[in-house]
Order: sequence, then structure tokens, then C-alpha cells
Amino acid sequence: MIYNEKPFDDYNNLLTHISAFAKASDPDAIISVDTDALLETISNYTNNFPYEGGAAKASTFKKAANFIVWFLAKQPIKSPLLKEGTQLSGPEHNPNAVIAFDVAICILQNSTLLRNNDTQVTIDQPIYLSDHAYIDTIRAFSQGNIEPSAVFHFVSIFLEQLVYKTNPHCEYKASTYYPDLIDE
Repeated sequence: MIYNEKPFDDYNNLLTHISAFAKASDPDAIISVDTDALLETISNYTNNFPYEGGAAKASTFKKAANFIVWFLAKQPIKSPLLKEGTQLSGPEHNPNAVIAFDVAICILQNSTLLRNNDTQVTIDQPIYLSDHAYIDTIRAFSQGNIEPSAVFHFVSIFLEQLVYKTNPHCEYKASTYYPDLIDE
């Protein structure tokens, strides 16, 4: 869906996803997308990757997190996304947060993770969370003035833990108890 070789493919895929998501909530929806902001989003999440080796060497978690933080920073969706009266239609639920999180879940599902010992594991179980956790996640992502470099690592770790909840076979095996790292 994203991180394609050609940025135009990301652009088309994201516009298609935004439109389909909105139409599923309201068949009469007319969505306003700032296409310049969307192109800036794509440029930033592909070219300003905060990981050694860039996106090519990064895990799916880091790719999804970098997408989320730049989508939230640039805010390309300028109109309400969901039909009035739904739980996520209020002003505290930014449509950019809804789409950014949805795209992240889509790219994580069925992705393959490469482990340090060159083994691979697949995120093959559905990724889910409770309605309460979903709404709170959207509210957290709806906070204004997102600084990508300040939240990238937190979002990446959050996505990892969310995936591990339903895909425990993907989690790294614990090698130490974290207080041992502090007490050295």
C-alpha cells in the first residue's frame, strides 16, 4: 500500500483508501484532501526516515510508525471523514488519526518480520483491540502539533506491543529483566 518504489503509487493508494474508508461510513461522503499536504507526507515518510539504513532496512513497525507520525504532522484530510452520529465523528477524533491508524494496521497485517538470527515470522493473526482502546488511540493520535521525531519511537513500540497481543509468536524472546539493565 505504501513505501512503493514510485511515490505516485503511494499517492494513488492513499487517496483510494481514504475514499473507500469514507464511503463505507457515508456513501454520500465528499472528502477534502489537501493533495500538496499528502505529497509532503509521502515525501517525508519516505525520505526522512529516522532509522539507520532508512526504510529499506527498517521493520514494518518502524515503517508504519513513520507513516503515522508524518500523516498526523501534515494533516492532509481537511474534512470530516465519518458520518455524523458515529462514535468517532466528533472534533476530538481527527480524521487524519483514523486513517493513519487504519493504514498502519493494514500494512502490518500479514507482513513478515526478519529477526536478528535471520529467521522470519509473519504477523498472521488478526490485529485487534477493544472499542475503548481504539477510541482512546484515535484520541491520543488526534492531539495537535505532532512532532514526528518526538513520537516516532513511542508509536513504533506501541504498534509492536499491539501486534504481539494477538501474534505472540512474533515477539522477541526476553533476554533480560529490564531492572537488570538499570542496575548495572
